[in-house]
Amino acid sequence: MTAWQKIVDHYMSNRLLEWVMTCSLIFMGTEALIWPMAIERGLFRYMLAVFSVNTLIAFYLIFGSLRAVALTANGRWPKWGPIFRMCGAGGGALLMGQMTVSLIMAGPESNGAPSLSIPIFFFLMLGELYSAHRASRAYA
Repeated sequence: MTAWQKIVDHYMSNRLLEWVMTCSLIFMGTEALIWPMAIERGLFRYMLAVFSVNTLIAFYLIFGSLRAVALTANGRWPKWGPIFRMCGAGGGALLMGQMTVSLIMAGPESNGAPSLSIPIFFFLMLGELYSAHRASRAYA
């Protein structure tokens, strides 16, 4: 096993979904920071009824970064690591839920056909809720 594989195994062991969601949030926030119209003109524009574009960008970047720190420090930060992981996963669940609702609301505009991405974001939300639950058990 190479040094790189050991590092990846150490930090990603049993937390692959959390890392995937962390990277997704950071990259979505970065994309929206560069191209805010991606939210304003895309199917996720219905999220703007609840959040402003800048708030969404901040949520993506803050929750993504918070999770990256918590996942990296996991195990060495026994008190705060699980709390930050739980908050990051909760924030991710909130965003994935909002994205699911936004896709549902956009259905009538798409010739009445719902987006095939609705189940993906719904189950990502459930995965985030499970990650938050797992982190809460680590804290207890």
